[in-house]
Amino acid sequence: MNYEQPRQIDPQADRPDAGKWRWTNQRDHEVWPTGYCAEDCPMGHDTPEEAAQHNWEWEIDHFKLNAGKWVDPTRCQGPSCGRFATAFAKVPGDIAQDYTLCSRHMNIETLRSIHPISGGSIHS
Repeated sequence: MNYEQPRQIDPQADRPDAGKWRWTNQRDHEVWPTGYCAEDCPMGHDTPEEAAQHNWEWEIDHFKLNAGKWVDPTRCQGPSCGRFATAFAKVPGDIAQDYTLCSRHMNIETLRSIHPISGGSIHS
């Protein structure tokens, strides 16, 4: 199982980011930073909420628009829409988060408004 969540660097660790927070994944007792916290976050974050926000920004920046099509039309998940659509956008990574969107809502601005900031997830 994968356990994604913000985790605090050991405050007693002999490193510059001791006591800071990063978005991480844990599997089989191994923990590593993911998303922007793995790429460009040398000093970590002051709070777990900041680490979660940083991960959300990575997800938004890496969303795949028009990632695929459903066989059967479903309702668009854009704000106050409800039109039938078959295309979806997908968040990258191990956890599959898809949003059915019509052509009017197939954009990053819509995803920013409907994709929640996660406090963590458990998935295989």
